[in-house]
Amino acid sequence: MLDKFQTIAGNIVTATPLSDLNPIWMASGASVLVNSETRGERCVSIDDKFFISYRKTVICPDEVICGIWIPFTKKDEQFMAYKQSQRREDDITIVSGAFAARIDAVNRKISDIRMAFSGVAPLTKMATQTQQKLSGRIWNKELLHDARVELREEFQLAAGVPGGMERYRQALVLSLFTKFFIHISQKLQPSMKNEGILTCTGDAGEELRATQIHQAVPYAQAVADPVGRPVMHQSGVKHTTGEAAYCDDYCPKGLLFSIPWKTGCLHADPQSSLKIGAH
Repeated sequence: MLDKFQTIAGNIVTATPLSDLNPIWMASGASVLVNSETRGERCVSIDDKFFISYRKTVICPDEVICGIWIPFTKKDEQFMAYKQSQRREDDITIVSGAFAARIDAVNRKISDIRMAFSGVAPLTKMATQTQQKLSGRIWNKELLHDARVELREEFQLAAGVPGGMERYRQALVLSLFTKFFIHISQKLQPSMKNEGILTCTGDAGEELRATQIHQAVPYAQAVADPVGRPVMHQSGVKHTTGEAAYCDDYCPKGLLFSIPWKTGCLHADPQSSLKIGAH
């Protein structure tokens, strides 16, 4: 396993449905410049047609990504991205969402809105139906209600889908949009202060602290009895402290290769090879 060599382009062409970045590219209107030795260069938009199936994109097998173009946000445009995972950092996503909305600051009319999610389909998916329903609407409480209804209809996960937690993942889609709605509503104050819009302002309260509860065992149970007791994984300490060594952490001085044997090996003396640092 390699722990240091990842690229943005590799994340795009891998096309994992659990990508953190691909919803951002789709919602932001990004595009990639690809090059083929026989057909030359072309620019491909990362839109709702870019990911065509599980781990498949419109990029042809003989094309490579030469550049990624990410546009600046426009006037009155807001952009946010959210991720829900089991741990706060360094964990695979359960559901990720990216949102871009261009809203007039005076009349709060939506001229453009884009939403993309990962973790709710075999591919990173844009909420195209919901976007069409919301375009041209006024940013208010009625829009929040209607958007949640549309998203619930557009992102339906059947029972037993890969990854499980289908109801939870559906709820996360609605939750992430609600979080974006609150963020925009705060930006549009004071024009929305008299409409009773939830803005989540005020005291944040005490700092949250995580709690992990293990299975309780009877007090009379022998200490040497492991039944019901949590057992730490052997590599847990190295992983949490960063001391775990990966393939690219090793730098051998030399490598020793041998040709395939046609007969049995009668004798092998590695001393000469070990003297030059071979492994």
